[in-house]
Parts: sequence; C-alpha cells; structure tokens
Amino acid sequence: MAFLIDESREQGFMISPFIDDQLQYRLFCPLPWGFRTGFSRRHIMGLMVKIGDERTGWVTADGTVHKEPTPSDRAKMQRGLKVATQILKASGARKLVATKVWRGAHPGGTAAIGEVIDNDLKVRSVKGLYVCDASMFPFAPGLPPILTITAVAKWLGKGV
Repeated sequence: MAFLIDESREQGFMISPFIDDQLQYRLFCPLPWGFRTGFSRRHIMGLMVKIGDERTGWVTADGTVHKEPTPSDRAKMQRGLKVATQILKASGARKLVATKVWRGAHPGGTAAIGEVIDNDLKVRSVKGLYVCDASMFPFAPGLPPILTITAVAKWLGKGV
C-alpha cells in the first residue's frame, strides 16, 4: 500500500491504492464477454476500501469458510465507498466501476489471545502447539498485520 488515508480509520475503514487484475482482465479481454475493450491500463486508477469486520462466521472441518458481512460491516463499507468515490471524481475519473464481491484479506481473531491461546501464545487445549499469525489478534485488524506478526514471531522465537 503506497498510502493510507488516516482520517478514515476513525470511521471504521481505510483507503489505499488497488489494482484489480481480474476486473481489468475482463475489461481488456475480447468479446463475447460483453465488457468494453480499448481501455489503456495507464488510464485506470483503483482504490481499495478495507474494513476491520466484526467477529462472526466459522470454518468447518473441511476448510469451508462461512462469513457474511454484518450490518455494521456494510455501513463501514458504504462510508468508505462514498469517500473513495469522492477521491476518484476529484482525480478526474469519468467512469467508475465498483466490484460487488466482498473479499477477505488479513483475517484475524480466530484463535484470540485469552480465548484459544494464552499470553505466551500456547494453545490451551493442545500441548506444545503455539499460534503466531493474525488469528492471535482479538479481532480482525482491518489493515495489513505483517509488521505486528513479524515482531511477535521474533519474540516467540526467542522464548521457545
């Protein structure tokens, strides 16, 4: 992410540059897909609206994820979409295309400290097993967690 609009964090979302290769592929691909062609990649600007979603949903034993946005999640996304639209229009955008599919990235909170693991990152129910990824967070961070995960992993590596 090249930049972040800090003011948006207090409203529950963040905005950063984003290029959607799948959507762009469809825009540039030949018919019969029914999408317009003739766009130049250098005339496309993408923005991503990202939220820290509520802790809902579950994963089944076969790895299937069941997760639906809550009304609060949808409200945060709508606020972010409004701001992103204003930015794009102020940048001179003549046509706006928004994806309608929710995508998950940087999930967190599924094995939260104090619930599934203890303060030393040990899984309470499995001897010798530690968790050191975004699932240890008490909630989904809503932003890239790599620096925090790296720092905690270094801390854990020194103690185990």
